[in-house]
Amino acid sequence: MSDMVNHPAHYTHFSIEVIDIIDRMNFCAGSAIKYILRAPFKGEYERDLRKAIWYLRRIQELHIETGIEVEEEIALRHVSMEATVENIRQALQFIADGNLSWAIKELEAAIKEEKEND
Repeated sequence: MSDMVNHPAHYTHFSIEVIDIIDRMNFCAGSAIKYILRAPFKGEYERDLRKAIWYLRRIQELHIETGIEVEEEIALRHVSMEATVENIRQALQFIADGNLSWAIKELEAAIKEEKEND
């Protein structure tokens, strides 16, 4: 049974809990990753991916540093390998690389693919 306050299931699906990946990042980067990682599990797939895109664009527009250091990069790469949606896997790897434009493209492709499958 999931602890919906301390460890909600949509944040603990991967081998590394989302908070342990994002807690030292800036707010926008952490929020984007949070929305990406929970999207397949919370029931708001498209909305969560659109929120992630919004945060990634904000980082780009305001030239904000993500706060992704080596430890966070390794954790992102690790959970990306556990993602079952290829576009999400790629987006996480692009974020780890600092290539937010490509991450956005992958998330947009994931949204498009989901709509086509409905």
